[in-house]
Amino acid sequence: MLFRSASVGWDAGFAYSGGDSETHAITPGGVSGSGGLLTSLHVTDGTKLGAFTEYWTETLTLPAGANPNNLFLTAQVTGSQTGAPFLLKINDHSGHSIVFNSTVASAGTFQKVGGFLATANFIDPGFNFSKKNLDSYALSVCSDAAGNVWMQSYSPTLAQIAAGSQSLQVLSGPTVLQTVRTLFVDRRNTLWVGTEGGYLYRLRDGAFVLALRVDDTADSISALFEDAQSNLWVGFSSGAGIGVLPQGDPARWHIIKGLAVPDVRSIGQASDGAMWFGIYYGGASRLKDGQLTNFTTRDGLSSDSVRCIHADPDGTVWLGTLHGLCRWRNGKFSIIDTADGLWNSCISDIEEDHHGNFWMSSSGGIFRVAREELNKFADGQQAFIQCIGYNRNDGLPNQECPGGYQPAGTETPDGRLWFPTGGGLVSIDPDHISQNKLVPPVYLEEVIVEGDVRPVPPRLTVLRAGPGKRRFEFRFTALSLTAPEKVRFSHKLEGLDRDWSKPDEHRTATYSLIPPGRYTFRVSACNQDGV
Repeated sequence: MLFRSASVGWDAGFAYSGGDSETHAITPGGVSGSGGLLTSLHVTDGTKLGAFTEYWTETLTLPAGANPNNLFLTAQVTGSQTGAPFLLKINDHSGHSIVFNSTVASAGTFQKVGGFLATANFIDPGFNFSKKNLDSYALSVCSDAAGNVWMQSYSPTLAQIAAGSQSLQVLSGPTVLQTVRTLFVDRRNTLWVGTEGGYLYRLRDGAFVLALRVDDTADSISALFEDAQSNLWVGFSSGAGIGVLPQGDPARWHIIKGLAVPDVRSIGQASDGAMWFGIYYGGASRLKDGQLTNFTTRDGLSSDSVRCIHADPDGTVWLGTLHGLCRWRNGKFSIIDTADGLWNSCISDIEEDHHGNFWMSSSGGIFRVAREELNKFADGQQAFIQCIGYNRNDGLPNQECPGGYQPAGTETPDGRLWFPTGGGLVSIDPDHISQNKLVPPVYLEEVIVEGDVRPVPPRLTVLRAGPGKRRFEFRFTALSLTAPEKVRFSHKLEGLDRDWSKPDEHRTATYSLIPPGRYTFRVSACNQDGV
C-alpha cells in the first residue's frame, strides 16, 4: 500500500471509468455511465469516511487504529449495475495515488482490497490524452538525482513528471523530425535523447540541440548508459552498433568495433569494470581491457536476444532475454526460465529494491523475486523459485511492458520503481507492499479413477481402488479471496514421486500406470505472496 501512516489526511480525488480508455475526474457537473456516481466511502469496519455528491472532492482521514496495509474499501455508487467497470483513485498528501480498478460487485457497491500501484498515465488523472493525440504506449523512462522522471512514448512525445508531482508536462521534441526512441539523464543532469537515424540530442537551455550522429548508416539509437567513470555509452543498430562519449563529450566520440551483430539494445557494467552489451539476436558481448568477447546460445545463453543487463557488486551479471533469465558468474551462464518458477520468460528490465528483491518487467506484467532465491537455484541448492507477479488485476494499465529500448525502468531517490507499459507509466513503492499472510486452506475435491468420479468427503482418509485401476486424476482447490488466480499448488504422491512438483496454477494431478500398492497423495498451496 502507498499510505504513509494510519492517521494521515488524504486529498481524495475520485475518478470514474466508463470502460473505455478515458478517465474522467469527478468535477462540478459530475459524470455518468455504467458505473454510476460515487456517493460515499467506507472502510473495513463499516466506518463511513465521507459522503459525496457529483460536485465535491472531500478530505478524508482514516479512523484511529486503522491499518492501511489491510484497508478494504466499499464505495457506494448510484445508477450502478452489477459487472459495471469502476475506477477509484485516492491521492495522498505526498502526491501519490492508490488505484482501485475493478467492477461493481453488486448493484450500488464497488469493493476492492487496496492495491500497490500508482498510475501516472501521462498527465494528471483528469487529463484525456486521447484528445491530445498522445500515445499511451510508453517505451523508455529515466530519472535524475532530484527525483524528476522523464518518459518517452512510441509517438514523438517526451514528458516529465516533476519530483513529488502526479502531473506530467509534455516537452517539445528535437528540432528535426526524427522519432525519439530512448532517453537518459546523466550525472551532470544533462538529458540525452536518441532517435531514429542515429541522431543524439541533449537538452540545453530548454531546447534540444544535436550533439552528433553516431554513424551515417545507423538505423536507430536503442540504448543509453553511463558507466562508473561518467562515460556515456550509446547502443544503436547498423554501423558499428556501439560507441562511447568519454565524460559525455561529443567531440571525443568513438565507436567500438568487433560486435558479431551490430544491434545493441542494452548496456551494463560489471563490478570489475567490464562493459556488457545485449544484442538483438546476436547474444551478448563483454568488453574488458580492450578485448571484446561474444557469447551466444552455444556458450550457454538462453536466447540470442538480450534485452536488459543488471550487475551485482560481487561480480555477478544478470541478463534478461527473450527466453528467460541468465546468470553469469565465474565464467559460466546459468539459465532460469518459467519451468523453474520464473513468472514470465520475456524480460524487459531488471530493477533492484532495498530489500534484496529484483523487480522485473516483462511481456506478461511485472514480478518480483528474491535475489537469494535466484542464486540458490542457479547454484543447485533448491529445485525452483517463488515469484510474486502483478498484472491488470493489481492495477497495471496494460500487462505488456515494452523492451528493446534502454532504459526501460528506473529508481527515484525515494525508492520508487518506474516502468513503461503499453498503457502508460507505472510506479511502485516496494516499501509499502501489503502482504496476504493468510495461508490458503487446501481441499481435495474428487478423485477420478479410470473415468469413475469419486467425490472426497471432508474426513475421508483412505480410498481403495480394485484390481486393474491404474489411472488416477486428483482434483483440488484452495481458498484465497484476494487473488485466487495467483494461487500456486505443489503435489506429491508418496510411494511414487521422489520430490514435490514445481508450483503452478494447475488444480489437477494425473497419474497413469500406477502399480499396485499403498500411496499417500499430498497437496499444498501458497497465495499470491508466497504464503
